[in-house]
Amino acid sequence: MTRFLTWVAVFGFSVLAACGAPQAPASADAPSPVSVVDALYQPYLTPHGTAPAWYQALPMTPELASLVSADQHNANGEEGAIDADPIVAAQDFELSDLAVTADTPSPDGRTVVTAHFKNMGRMTEVRFDMVQRPTDHAWLVDNVRSGDANLRAQLHPGSRAAAP
Repeated sequence: MTRFLTWVAVFGFSVLAACGAPQAPASADAPSPVSVVDALYQPYLTPHGTAPAWYQALPMTPELASLVSADQHNANGEEGAIDADPIVAAQDFELSDLAVTADTPSPDGRTVVTAHFKNMGRMTEVRFDMVQRPTDHAWLVDNVRSGDANLRAQLHPGSRAAAP
């Protein structure tokens, strides 16, 4: 009987330790929203580099990805609603002086990341509305805005795409 009680105690403590032990938050390994956006720009910073298609490079929320996919499908191999790369807010690029900053994330896992850079000598600002995926805490782009351009609004005219 003593062995049985010892086994129960050891097993019980093992279960409690496994369930109640503090664990590193999943976000500890997830890149920050700034590092996600900064990584998007790396191919653009290479002199005479070739950047991937913006819609392949952008880590998007399912909703934004659906809008992009529908636009690509409806374009039938032609240019869709987006005629410039929203990551650089232009068709052509020669980037330098990149600086990426972020607002403090809200409790609901949203933030705005702003990229400032020179493109062909002209200062440019691009804002990324970011959402943190609850399952793995990865940061995803939900909209891209620059000047009067608003990616969601261009993809879905009539929508009320707004900053988080």
